[in-house]
Amino acid sequence: FHADFSAANCVEYGGTACTADDGGDDDGGDDAASTAYCGTTVTHFNIEAETASAIVLSISNVDANTVAIHASSANDDVLDLLIVGAQTDVAGVSATSIEDGQASLTLTWADGAPASTSFEVLWSKESTDGNWMLRQGDLPSINTADSCAPDNDGGDTDGGDDGDDTVVDVPGCLDVNADNYNADATVQGLDQYGNLACDYSSCDDIPDAEGCFYANNYSAFKADFTPSNCVQYGGTACTAEVQGCIDALATNYDASATAQAVDQYGNLLCVYTSCDDVPNDGVGCMYAESYGAYHADFDGAACEGYGGTACSADDGGDDSTPVTYTQAELDAAVAAAVAAVEPTTQDISLDLPQGWSMFGFTCLEAQDALEAFAPVSDQVIIVKDENGLAYLPEYGFNGLGDLRFAEGYQIKLENAVTGFQFCSTLTRE
Repeated sequence: FHADFSAANCVEYGGTACTADDGGDDDGGDDAASTAYCGTTVTHFNIEAETASAIVLSISNVDANTVAIHASSANDDVLDLLIVGAQTDVAGVSATSIEDGQASLTLTWADGAPASTSFEVLWSKESTDGNWMLRQGDLPSINTADSCAPDNDGGDTDGGDDGDDTVVDVPGCLDVNADNYNADATVQGLDQYGNLACDYSSCDDIPDAEGCFYANNYSAFKADFTPSNCVQYGGTACTAEVQGCIDALATNYDASATAQAVDQYGNLLCVYTSCDDVPNDGVGCMYAESYGAYHADFDGAACEGYGGTACSADDGGDDSTPVTYTQAELDAAVAAAVAAVEPTTQDISLDLPQGWSMFGFTCLEAQDALEAFAPVSDQVIIVKDENGLAYLPEYGFNGLGDLRFAEGYQIKLENAVTGFQFCSTLTRE
């Protein structure tokens, strides 16, 4: 181990950490490596000279599965960000609640909290452009059973005033009808999109007459979020209307339906056996269980490419002959399209695995992190440099700034990303 590589880093990268106290004492002494944070003043990387970064930190047990983290600024510069980064034992992280400069969030382990754990804490204040942090090595192993006094976040034990007498807010689901109702929660938990962090298993349990529930959250419908959007994003749409196929020419016509059902792509969930029966004057794409109209980005060739039957205006006749294309015609069309592209470029792509990895930035011109990762921002959890400066797309936060040539970066992804590139290189034919 050394200054930049601790026992916690060893575990994070899949190693077995061997420490001086692994053998344990049998002399009756206290071997606990855990440290309780209750109203404790901490600074960036635990460097005392970093006074501008100082916050008052509390980490306190909520129940057998949950730990609450609370922080407030130790000076007049108010907190505007508090998040958890890398974790030794991966937990579900609630959305951060910030009110009057007091920030709080929770870590929840579905199968019960480990006896001790370690994680990164990152924060920023209103007057700063970047962020500060405590690495896993800067935070001693946290005993998840430690609790702070409810009226003082732990505070001082000598009767003094530590300047932080705020009760820790505990985000969670406040709805007793939800599967994950938390009786200990004091504020309603929200995800990054403002959805309620409540789990429902039935439309009968949701808090509104109509709404959308996902695996881990819930949202009411609004002007820019409809039942179709709900289905498109993988949710279950709860509506007062009856969804079904309302076209009497379809084989699955539902006379009781009051609204046309659509799939996640916007296709009508109506089944047709003939191009004579499809809407739009017999023009569109028939699938086994749905129908899609043509548009600028979807024509007959695309329909057949996805396994559908292409119906066109000249398909007339009782035999309803669909439009077909030979393989040679499709190959010729692709070759012509490729030949028309000039100039030629060589793609230098990155294949990044799920979780933590590293990459080097090879583009000669610097790129803003927000723009560079825009195509895959939904998969990026955090990117940071050697100084701990971070880009966090979930929060729209870019303390990292520009990616620069020949610099290396750490990245954590929700899922693996392949074929991604920051720039293309021109080549001669």
